[in-house]
Amino acid sequence: MRRVVVICCLLIVFSSCKSTKNLGDSNALKNISTKKIWKNNKGTFSDYKTISSKIKGKFKNKNTAAGFNLNLRMEIDQVIWMSVKKFGIPFAKLKITPEKVMFYEKLKRTYFEGDFSLITDFLGTPLDFNQLQNLLLGRPIVEVRTSQLDSNIFKGDYKLFFKKQQELFHLFFTIDGRTFTLKNQEIKEVSNAYTMVVNYPKYEHKIPQKIEIRVLAKNKKTMLDLEFKSVQFNKTLRFPFSIPKGYKKLSIKK
Repeated sequence: MRRVVVICCLLIVFSSCKSTKNLGDSNALKNISTKKIWKNNKGTFSDYKTISSKIKGKFKNKNTAAGFNLNLRMEIDQVIWMSVKKFGIPFAKLKITPEKVMFYEKLKRTYFEGDFSLITDFLGTPLDFNQLQNLLLGRPIVEVRTSQLDSNIFKGDYKLFFKKQQELFHLFFTIDGRTFTLKNQEIKEVSNAYTMVVNYPKYEHKIPQKIEIRVLAKNKKTMLDLEFKSVQFNKTLRFPFSIPKGYKKLSIKK
């Protein structure tokens, strides 16, 4: 299966960006260039060095439906750390750096230490460190040039898309017409019947307060909701991680 990791390599640079077209109810949005829309979106990005938050989460797929709580700590461009709790009891930890992924869980006493195949197995598509960080911060997962993009106005928001969608994948962004924050990003792999949609219903302090991830892969649906609470910025953080002795290493099929 061709995945998001190779998208940037497959993109072809097209002609320079065009002005935004009106479609549907524009709510009197201005027709501005795609380049300007993209620039304004980048202007909404936070510049924090560290972020910590408590998160209330929900996970659901064909076989499992569960709620959970986790503590998230991030040092931007360096580490993403999570401690997951169930019924108030810590039962799993995850530490991600640009080089590797480390994870363990206490229920089955298993661990993983290696590449990003653990993330691939969970979401159904490989995300590297920067792409996962962007997903959590409400930024476009895939870096693109504005010369590759076209746009229109639809129901009060700006819709951005490739001027010529690739045969293997399609990519879409929805930019809020008032705030220019990212409201939605969608990646479709046509040949593999794979779709990942990430919604950002609300922002505070330039970061998402809620993230809704929906994955449809070969008629199998996965849902993950994350609600951020008690968010703190630019604090000195620790990222403790040590795999307990006697745990069995997970084998991830690639």
